[in-house]
Order: sequence, then structure tokens, then C-alpha cells
Amino acid sequence: MKSERALEQSRPTRERLWDVIIESLGDGVLIVDDCGLVHGYNQRFSEMWGVDPLPAGIQDPMVLAGMVKHQLADPEAFIENTRASASLEGYQEQVELLEFKDGRIFERRQRSLHEKKVNLGRLVVFRDVTGMRKAEQTNTMIREQVQATQRLESLGVLAGGLAHEFNNILMAILGNADLLAADIVPQSEGASYLSEIRTASHRAADLCSQMLTYSGKGECRHQNLNMSKIVKEMQGILDVTLGKKVVMNSEFEPDLPEIEGDLAQMRQVVLNLVGNAADACLTENGGRVDLQLFARHCSRSFLDNCLSGKNVQAGKYVCLEVSDTGCGLGIEEQARVFDPFYTTKFVGRGLGLSAVLGIARSHGGVVCLKSRLGQGSTFSVFLPAVV
Repeated sequence: MKSERALEQSRPTRERLWDVIIESLGDGVLIVDDCGLVHGYNQRFSEMWGVDPLPAGIQDPMVLAGMVKHQLADPEAFIENTRASASLEGYQEQVELLEFKDGRIFERRQRSLHEKKVNLGRLVVFRDVTGMRKAEQTNTMIREQVQATQRLESLGVLAGGLAHEFNNILMAILGNADLLAADIVPQSEGASYLSEIRTASHRAADLCSQMLTYSGKGECRHQNLNMSKIVKEMQGILDVTLGKKVVMNSEFEPDLPEIEGDLAQMRQVVLNLVGNAADACLTENGGRVDLQLFARHCSRSFLDNCLSGKNVQAGKYVCLEVSDTGCGLGIEEQARVFDPFYTTKFVGRGLGLSAVLGIARSHGGVVCLKSRLGQGSTFSVFLPAVV
């Protein structure tokens, strides 16, 4: 009989059992009673918010909120939502995310407590979802990069196929035009019309060549090239491209490794990037373009975050980086800026940046873009170094 009584006394009370459960939770728990006052919170809550166990005299939830609001990115919204939560009725539930200045993210989940239609108070649960949210953001970024790469690859296949077919038609037009030219009097009216046909056909052939370049199927004559020497030799044409209101600063890393590439296409990359940067600075006050050449070891993780970076090997690369102080690009513009014939200007200029991507891709390189509206843009082309 005595042993049964001792066993009964050793069993935890219902209240103590609930206390143990609440203290064992991995989430922070705050309990507000039916009078709207703080009834208590567990140790995890104290750790998450950096507050001591419930101090004497702190019974008002708004006082407690005022003690911790300085940690949050938007303290005013936190105070406003905390005040509004006091009016939760029935079995309403309120869920929100709290962003901290140090980068943490908490989920605050609040629910009113009732028993037989009697209000018992409010339960507030805080869960640290920082890791989960960052993982979601990373997954979203990776998914967007994969989609962008697949879209660009599909456009490349389409552009290459169309260019080949269209080029065959143009060759037929030009061939017959050459045959016809032999039978026409040079100064006749027909000769003038024929000249227009041949000129337009050659322009279309040039466009086909650019489309093949974008698709990575253009003709290349590879040789060892020094990018510093190429840029220096182009200084005269670059000055004309920049105009009078745009200043260019150049910085070349000494002893830069050579790359293996096509000279004409490398010149096209430099000219397209500098021309694009100059156009971005076409304002009343002009702007500045910075051109840098340097070598860098590119890791697998870095290349995975670049356009066309999935199919290249980690290793040493030569980087051509062109930055401007122009208007910058928005998120939607950045997603489309490498698409063929897409332009942010009133008048397009052919394939432009899409040709840069195609050339980089055909040389086993990658392209990176960093831009913000009102803060300019930076285009970086990484090409494998000759080692």
C-alpha cells in the first residue's frame, strides 16, 4: 500500500509534464494569458531573442516586444503586428516571417487558445527558419540559372539552324547575281538594281555569320593571343566608340597568360563590350568605362554560377572585365540581355551581347553579369588560359 502511494507521488503532475514538454521543444514558445499578459516563455525563447528568463514586473507583451525590436530589420512593423495579434479571435492563426538585421529569419506563428468557448489566452511559437529559407533561395537561384542556360542553348540551336539554311539560300542568290552581272551592261539601270541585290545579300550573309557566332558554330582560326596586346592595338577605334563624354580607364595585369582563340572574334568581344558600356553612359554628364584584364583560377562553384559554366572545366582563366557607370539593368533586363536581337536601346545594333556569349561559349569560356539599376553594370568574359 505504501509503495503504491509512493509511486503515485513520484509521478509528475499534469502541469509539470507540460512544462517539461515545452522546455524540450526546439522552438521558442511564448504564452499570453486571458488577461493579455505574458504568462511565461521557455528557455529556447530566451536563447533565440537573447533575453533573460521572465523578469519580475515584465508582464506586458508590448514591453517585451519593445525590449527586442532593435534586433529586427523592420521594428515598426514588428510592433504593429504584435499589437494587432492581441485581437485574434476564435481559432484564428497568424503566421509571419521576422527578418533580423544579422540575417536570421524567424517564423512567428500565433493562435488563440479556447476551451469550451472560453478564452484561455494566446500561444506564440517562434521557429528559426534561416537555413531553410536560404536553401530555398539557393534552389530558386540555381533553378533560374539552369532555365536561363537551357533557354540560351535552345536559342543557340535555333539560331544556328536558321543561319545555315538562310546562308544556303543567300549563296544561291549571290551566285546567280554574279552570273547575271556578266550579261548586264555595267552602266545600265539593271546593273544598279543588281548592285542593290548583291549589297543586301552580303549584309544578310554577315547577319548569318553573327548568328552562327552566337550559336558557337562560326568559323574560328585559333592561335595563341595576348589579350593585353589586342586591346592596346584597338585603342584608336575604342576612343571613337566611346565618344567625347565617356572616359575609359584600362588596367592590365602584368605577365598575363595567353589564350587560344580567333583574333577577329576577340576584337569583336572587346568592341561589343566597350560599345555597350559606352551606350549605357549616354547621358548629359557622360560617364566612365573601366576595362580590366587579369588572370584568375576559377573553381567549379564559381563557374556553375556563370552563363554556360556547366560545360567547362575549372582552372586558370583570363578575364576581360568591362564596367560602366551607366543606368544599370533591372532583373527582367538581365534575364534577356543575352538574347539575340534583344536591346534596351531605341535602335538595335545586331546581336551585340549575344555574340559575346556565343564567342565565349565557342572558346570554352563563360560570361558573368553584375548590374543594378542606377549603379551601372559589369560584364566579365572568362577565357581559358594557355598553360
